[in-house]
Amino acid sequence: MASVEPSARTAPPIVVFRADASVHIGAGHVVRCVALAHALHAMGARCLFVSRSLDGQLSGWVREQGFETADLPATPTPGQGPRWVDQDLDLQLTTAAVGDTVGHANWLVIDHYAIDASWEQAARALADRLLVIDDLANRSHAADLLLDQGVQEVAARYTPWLAHPCPILLGPKYALLRPEFAGLAAARENQAKDPAQTILACMGGTDLLDVLSITLTAWRGLPTPRPPLDLVVGASSPNVVALARGCEGLAGLRLHVATNDMAELMAGAQLVISSAGGIGWERCSAGLPAIFGRTAPNQTGNLGALVRHRTGFSVGDWSTVTPEQLRNLLARLLARPGLRRRMGERAHRMVDGLGATRVACHMLMDGLWLRGAAPADATLVYPWRNAASTRRYFHDPAPVSLERHVAWWELASRDPGRALLIAAIGHRPVGVLRLDRAEEAPSAMVSIYTDPALAGLGLGARMLATGKSWASTHWPDLAALTAEINTGNAASIKAFERAGFAQHQQLWRCPLTTFGR
Repeated sequence: MASVEPSARTAPPIVVFRADASVHIGAGHVVRCVALAHALHAMGARCLFVSRSLDGQLSGWVREQGFETADLPATPTPGQGPRWVDQDLDLQLTTAAVGDTVGHANWLVIDHYAIDASWEQAARALADRLLVIDDLANRSHAADLLLDQGVQEVAARYTPWLAHPCPILLGPKYALLRPEFAGLAAARENQAKDPAQTILACMGGTDLLDVLSITLTAWRGLPTPRPPLDLVVGASSPNVVALARGCEGLAGLRLHVATNDMAELMAGAQLVISSAGGIGWERCSAGLPAIFGRTAPNQTGNLGALVRHRTGFSVGDWSTVTPEQLRNLLARLLARPGLRRRMGERAHRMVDGLGATRVACHMLMDGLWLRGAAPADATLVYPWRNAASTRRYFHDPAPVSLERHVAWWELASRDPGRALLIAAIGHRPVGVLRLDRAEEAPSAMVSIYTDPALAGLGLGARMLATGKSWASTHWPDLAALTAEINTGNAASIKAFERAGFAQHQQLWRCPLTTFGR
C-alpha cells in the first residue's frame, strides 16, 4: 500500500538507464533519457546512467545535468559496427556496474536498438521493473512498461513482440523533453507581437548528412537584410570544424557547439530547420513552425505525422535537398508570418512538453502519498479546479474567481469535519482529495480531482486507495466512504470501481470495516 504520511516513505526510488550515444548512433537515446531522469529526480528519484565508452558518448554532459554515470568498455560485436553490442557481455558489464554503484534498482530503463528480450529478461535481477523505450517495433521485449513517443497509430504493432502483455504509453503526449521546454510556447506568446527574428537550425546531436552546411549556403543566398541564423551542432559531429570555418566573418550568424541553451534559442526563433527526430518534438513544444525532413529511417513515421498535422514544410529526405531548394523554402515561409503562426499553433497542440512528467508519474505512482493541504496550496490547485475538464461534472460547473477559491480553501482547511488533502508523487503534487464527515452516520463523502495535465494515468484510483488508508488511520470510527458521481463521468466511475466502490442507490459506497483494521 502506498505511503500515507511523509515520514512513512521509504528510501528514494532508484532508476538505472541503459542507453548509448555516439557519432554513429546519435545523441537522441541519451538526451530523451536525461529528460525522463529530470522528471524522476524532481519527484525524488536517484538516477544512474550506464553507457558504453564510444566516440561521441555523452557521459560528461550527463554528469553536468546532475546524474551519476557508469562507463562500460565499447565492446562492439565484431563486424557489426559501433551501434551493436554483444548482449551477453553487455549484460555482464551492466550487472557489475549497477551492483557496484546502486546495488539494486526500482526501475531499469532500456533505450537501445541493439537490446532485446533476451537481455531484458536476464536483467530482471537488476531491478524490480523494466521500462523499454522503442520506436521501431522490430524486436522482442520483456517489459513491464513500454514507451513509444513517436506518432504511431496503434499499440497493437508491439503485440507480437511482447513476451507478456504490459501497459504501452504511445504518442507525443509522452514525448520526453527536458523541463525547460514545458511552458515555452506560452512564454513566447507573452512576448511582443513579432519579437523573434532568428532562424534556428539543428539536426540533433550529430549532423551526419551535413544539413547545416546546406542551411548556411541557403541562408547566405537570401536577400539582405536577412534574419540572423543560429546553427546548433554537437561537439562530436564530424562537420564542426568545417562549419566553424564557414561561419567566420559572417554578420548575423552564430554557431553553437554542444549548447545547453536550446530552449532559450527557441524562445528567440521564428522558424526552425530540423530533423523529424527528438529535436522535432522540442520545437513543437515551443510552438515553432519548421522546415523539417528525415535524417534516419526510424524518423519516417514522425515525418508523416508532422506533415499530416501541418506543422511546417517537409523536404522529405534531407539527403536529397540542395541549397537552392532550401533557400526557396526559406524565402516562402519568411514572407508569410500568418502561415508560420498557424503552423506553430498546430505544432504545440501535438506536444505540450509534459511527457516526461507523465511517464515519471506512471513509473512512481506506487509511491503516491497524501499530506494535509496548506494555505499556499490554494493557488497551486486553482488552475486544476477551474479547468473545464474538472468542472464539467460539478453540480455547478461555472468557473470561480481566485479570490472566492482562496476564501473557500482557507475555511475548508480549518474545518474539523473535513480533511482537505494534497496527493503527491515524491515532491510533485498531482491532485486533491477531500473527505467530508457525515453527521448522521459513521461515513465520509469523498471527492477528488487531479492535475488535468496528468489525466489518463490512473491517478484517481490510486488516490482513492490511498485515501481509504488515510481514513482508516486518522478516522478509525468510520465505517465507509461514499461518493456522488455524475452518471456521464465514465472515467470517474471506472476509478471508483477500481478502488473498491460500488453503486448503492444514489451513492457509490466502499466499506472500511475490514480495511486497515
